[in-house]
Amino acid sequence: MGSGLGCSQTPVPRRPPPPDLVLSSSELPCRDMMQSFNQTRRQVLRNGLLSRCNGASEQDTVAHFRGLVTANADLSLYYRSDDSQSTLALIQAGNSKNSALLRAMNTLEFQVYGKIGMMTKMMFSIRPLVAQTLSVCRSGLRTTLATYNALVAIQQSLSSPLEHVSIIEEPFILDDAIGRISPIHLQFVTSWKASDAILCVRFEG
Repeated sequence: MGSGLGCSQTPVPRRPPPPDLVLSSSELPCRDMMQSFNQTRRQVLRNGLLSRCNGASEQDTVAHFRGLVTANADLSLYYRSDDSQSTLALIQAGNSKNSALLRAMNTLEFQVYGKIGMMTKMMFSIRPLVAQTLSVCRSGLRTTLATYNALVAIQQSLSSPLEHVSIIEEPFILDDAIGRISPIHLQFVTSWKASDAILCVRFEG
């Protein structure tokens, strides 16, 4: 058995040599140059694609920023126009109020001037009446003073105290149809009934 196992051994296959070993020494520099060229080309292509992507993203960012700026400017213009319209409306309302106040003040001024003119006319028309009233008062006062002075002079001209008897103390002489005379003292006549009684007593029978 030992001899049979020893006879049945198969040979191990050999691997092919690597390409580096197959290539000759003159071809090795060319292979290195091709590999370096391929790597350089791949790097250049990658950088170009990355630059294009970066440029596109930068353009998108710039366009987005421009859109935001434009929108903000539009909003600012809208708000400013709205504020200017509200301010203009307030100014117009204030102008209308001021115009109404000015018209009211002008009307009141005209009314005041009319009242002043009317009062001036009344004063000029009342002035002669006042002057006439004062002259009448003065003449009445003069007449009253003259009457008082005359009475005082008459009283002083009386000769005796018996002549100082007042009129009411002197009898009032009455006579009837048949010639009867009856003195009546007016100081005792205080009413119509008293007068009738005195007449009945004096002229009855």
